[in-house]
Amino acid sequence: MVCYGVKNKAAAGLILFVFIAGCAKTVPVMPEPAVEEPAEVNRTEVERKSAQAAISQAEKDISEAINAGARKYAGDLLSNAENILSNAKDAFEREEFLEAREDAEKSSSLANDARLLAIKAKRKIEEGKRLAKERKEKARLEAQRRSAERERAGLEREGLTAEREAADRLAGEDERQKALEEKARQESAKKRNLRITIGAILIALVGLIITFVIMRKR
Repeated sequence: MVCYGVKNKAAAGLILFVFIAGCAKTVPVMPEPAVEEPAEVNRTEVERKSAQAAISQAEKDISEAINAGARKYAGDLLSNAENILSNAKDAFEREEFLEAREDAEKSSSLANDARLLAIKAKRKIEEGKRLAKERKEKARLEAQRRSAERERAGLEREGLTAEREAADRLAGEDERQKALEEKARQESAKKRNLRITIGAILIALVGLIITFVIMRKR
């Protein structure tokens, strides 16, 4: 009987061990509950990232304004934008993120205004240069036209002068030719008259000689 009881106890213990081991395998392990962060911590992180993004955008806007010539054409606006951005960075360091974001947004707005003003000023200057260049070119072409007209008029005057001089030369030559012809005619007339006079004198002398000879013969 004792042996039988011992055997029964051993069997019962074995069965109990197997049952407990099986239950241990089937019981699910419950995860530990997540620790929720406080809402204030989440809101602060959002504000920090928003302020950081606004500051980065302001830096970009200021850089674009400088590249557009705002330092020269909109210096006051650009300086204000840079000063407000500096204030935004200081506020960010103090973890005053809302103030930092607001200042950064103001800085971006001023930087954009400075960029647009610089672009407008440069366009105005370029337009003035273009108009001045056009006026200069127009004046140059007008000067060339007037010079060509003066040269043409001068050539025309020179041509008229040459024509008058040629006409005067021809007229002078005609006059000289006529004078020579008149002189030759007069000399020819003188010679003819002289020959006639000499002939008349000779005839008269011959007549006198004949008369003298006849009178002597008587």
